[in-house]
Amino acid sequence: LELTVGISSALAQRAGIPFEEVVTYLASNAQAWDLNPTSDVVGTSMVSKWESDIASLDSFILALIEPDTDASAIDGAMSQALRGSLFERSLKYRDQIQQSVLPQLVAERARRIWSGTNEMQRRGFRLSGVGYQAGVNLDTEMFSLVSLLLEAESAILGGNANRLIDAVSEFADMVCRVAPFRPQRGMPDKWQDALSAWLGGSSASSVVSVLGSDGVDFIQDALTYRLPWAMEAVRVHAGALGMPAADELQGLAAMATGVGSNEISVIVLIRSGLKSREAARMAVESTGAAFQDRTGMEAWLASEVVQTNSRNPDWPSSLSHHEWRNFYDHHTQRHRQQWIREMSHLNVNWHGAPPDSGADVVLEWSSEQESVAILSPDYRELGTIQTLLDEPFRYIVRVNVGANVDQIAVHSFGPVGSTM
Repeated sequence: LELTVGISSALAQRAGIPFEEVVTYLASNAQAWDLNPTSDVVGTSMVSKWESDIASLDSFILALIEPDTDASAIDGAMSQALRGSLFERSLKYRDQIQQSVLPQLVAERARRIWSGTNEMQRRGFRLSGVGYQAGVNLDTEMFSLVSLLLEAESAILGGNANRLIDAVSEFADMVCRVAPFRPQRGMPDKWQDALSAWLGGSSASSVVSVLGSDGVDFIQDALTYRLPWAMEAVRVHAGALGMPAADELQGLAAMATGVGSNEISVIVLIRSGLKSREAARMAVESTGAAFQDRTGMEAWLASEVVQTNSRNPDWPSSLSHHEWRNFYDHHTQRHRQQWIREMSHLNVNWHGAPPDSGADVVLEWSSEQESVAILSPDYRELGTIQTLLDEPFRYIVRVNVGANVDQIAVHSFGPVGSTM
């Protein structure tokens, strides 16, 4: 809700019109959705925020309305999707002008998206988690972007670090200059040198030293977040478009970029929870490890050489041994834990008529109210439970209405002693 208020207020301010005239203004000025730095008196940070807000609104819309919805049915589909939602419930506490303008703003943006896309494109945008403008930009360069990802993954599998760096650098140059994949502070001057060092397995401090004061932000915002996101968005979107090459992509390029390594075994270790890139690299190099998945990693962890080395306080190095032991102990002890399935029944306070017996529901913890709400699969609040849960939410695998509809059945799967 606050997102739509902010967008509406910004439009009204830029156009010099009353808040209540925003939707009428947009209907006759579609270009108003685009913030043009050359004509508008705006700064880089304002452009970045505007693009981010519009992309978030687009994602909200694409999640609500099915991609195959006809353009003439947008208003009805939007009204139905918002019925009972948090947006609708929160809107009731706003003044009459906002109650009128904000839903119309959302519908107007939906019409803008539908007018510039087809069903396949919208499905791709939805699956890849991008807004209209980013999706259109990806569509324009999709063939080249997919080709670069294929080249990067081939380089990883072939152990060719230079080919990987070249492919990822070209990919980044194409996508990281536009929202939402552009870093908040933009691309620094020596970003290609930093990317090369990162993918080459250099320490984070070495990468930071390449960029100076921009180094930490570049690693956190670009290398471990936006660039991998862009790669996955392209992979998923290409699949939604039915590109045959999309089936060949495994997501290796995004994984390599996210963890900062061109070696599959190192990638698997870090993605499995090892927090030290140095420990992963040195453990792999010192043992000649060549596993490519978690199954291979588990076998390697159980090997005599790793068991022996893990008892050495200087392995993989004296500085990284603590992180290694945390990781090693977690994975080796985990297999000795007994996990059980349990089901418990909890009494419910339904807001209205209860759902049918067996219907799936969702639990949501409210820290403000210190209660647990029961939601429908489309996140409409249906009721609350009378007893707080003892077990962590992460061990709950399913919740459904019980045979007695005044109760819910909570199905849990976790280590002995962690479930109800």
